Amino acid sequence: MARYVMNEHGHFFVVELCIDEAKLSGCELYATYDDLMDAVCRRHSLSREEVEACEYVVKDTKDGPAIFEDRGFSEPVTGSVEAAISQYIM
Repeated sequence: MARYVMNEHGHFFVVELCIDEAKLSGCELYATYDDLMDAVCRRHSLSREEVEACEYVVKDTKDGPAIFEDRGFSEPVTGSVEAAISQYIM
């Protein structure tokens, strides 16, 4: 089951692997993708069209967990997935 998360820096994620939600620091969890998109729009004063499909996707790969950006490029997660999400900045 996917999890929908926005960290304290305003970056938003669809997490497609198991995480320990208690280990997320400064993050908000949302029940649905629509709830996440609504929160992102409010936070950044943008329209749904401007933010939809711009989320980061966190998923397992053959080399371990990775964070994928909207253009398909990825970076491996070093350390815990929860820390990577919580601390992610551009």
